[in-house]
Amino acid sequence: AGKSQQAIVVLRHYLQGGAHDHEYLPFRLLGLAYLEQMQADNAIQACQRALRLLPHDSTAMSALGLLYVEQGQGGELGVSLCEKALSLDNFNPDHWYRLARAQLHLGDHAAAQEACQQCLRLQRTHVAGMVELAMVHLARGQQLKARRVLLRALATKGCTPALAERINAQLAGI
Repeated sequence: AGKSQQAIVVLRHYLQGGAHDHEYLPFRLLGLAYLEQMQADNAIQACQRALRLLPHDSTAMSALGLLYVEQGQGGELGVSLCEKALSLDNFNPDHWYRLARAQLHLGDHAAAQEACQQCLRLQRTHVAGMVELAMVHLARGQQLKARRVLLRALATKGCTPALAERINAQLAGI
């Protein structure tokens, strides 16, 4: 719902007593919420904890791979984690989005565009995927294409206030 800060508060409260330390899902959700809030260190710890509890958690694996790439902790390792997550569940558009984001961060525009397109084939209204595709277009100097994609993302029903803010900032810069 785009309310990651509130999710962090609730999840931390839930985990505070320690009675739920054996559950992977709260740690996965906490990792994703921290990722959205750009709190990379906390996100990495939460995703690693989720993976210790459920080693084949493709969502935590994909998020951790992206975090490793963006934090400079191993681009090859990060992409391989994203790809392993896809080998476990290649019908999850979020996995394709995170792979695209990692590849774009590493400068592989062609692979990032391909991953964005797969994300959007699986879910046409994946707003973050649209934004990432626009970032690929911008990286390739295709401002008009990027603008069209951003405007379409902004008009999509699932566009959260945080994504709308990011989109408007990008549109202002084009």
